[in-house]
Amino acid sequence: MSPPSPDRTARRDSHVISFSTWIRTFIKAVPMIGRRCVLVQRHGGIGDVICLLPALARLRQRFPNRPIVLETSSACEPLVTRSASVDLVLPVANRARKWLHVLLGPYETLALSLPDEQSPPQPRVRRHLMQEFAHCLDVPGDRLSYPIISPDLAAQQSLRLALWGDRTFAVIHPGRTWPVKQWPEASWTDLVSRLRAFGLLVFQVGDSAALAGTIPLGNSLSLVQLHSMLCAARLFVGVDSGPLHIAAAARAPIVGLFGPTDAQCFLPDRANVLAATSSVQCQGCHHHVNGPQHWKDGCPHHVACMSTLSVDSVHGHCLALLA
Repeated sequence: MSPPSPDRTARRDSHVISFSTWIRTFIKAVPMIGRRCVLVQRHGGIGDVICLLPALARLRQRFPNRPIVLETSSACEPLVTRSASVDLVLPVANRARKWLHVLLGPYETLALSLPDEQSPPQPRVRRHLMQEFAHCLDVPGDRLSYPIISPDLAAQQSLRLALWGDRTFAVIHPGRTWPVKQWPEASWTDLVSRLRAFGLLVFQVGDSAALAGTIPLGNSLSLVQLHSMLCAARLFVGVDSGPLHIAAAARAPIVGLFGPTDAQCFLPDRANVLAATSSVQCQGCHHHVNGPQHWKDGCPHHVACMSTLSVDSVHGHCLALLA
């Protein structure tokens, strides 16, 4: 099996795509002119944006009569739009973004920056990222849950016909992410072999090297396609990164692999979500009271939190969810 080939729309000249996005954004923006929109700026990855959406829904309690506009990356725009969490998504790469700022202004502008994004990085309180964003926006952070995003059924059916048919499948995401979050390649290969022995097709997403036994999709899927695929997956296994949060929004069964970051700060609290961690004392050092005790490409303990995470432990979690 191979990834579905891109359609003609995906092969169009990038300027045409940008223009169509601008037209779509402008049409949505017209009813908001003169209503003093609230502009929230978050240019991070899709995982951060998904965790931000519940807090944005709460932001309506602060500004009940004002449109909520999220400025974020162009790649995130279609999936965020499907969530209906905000009134308008303004892609950063939209060529008319500055003109739209003038058209929709004046704004109440809220630019979000987390403590560990400061220079130097500051300590992160051990609370879920959804609650962290709620704190940044000064909205209630209790009983937040991942947004419900409906799958694109047409995209899902197209992928089903092209990829898995009637077979049961798992999706894995080994990275690429910070090296301190990555699990050894040999461990991944062993896990894939065990999942295949269970009878699962194993699709690999992300831009890490293709693992033996997987059907590598790389980054060929849009975020909407990936979300729609994960809505049909029997299992997702991945490191702490964007696809894990997409799987959470898809309500897929998840085994999350965590080392420097605390799983309780990033995983949803659901029965079909499990965290696989090692038992080293420095586990979760990203949340140390003195700030992160690692850097993105290494740590003083040679990333023991990930290298000592056993395949037996991760596989056991997978079997628990597959039972």
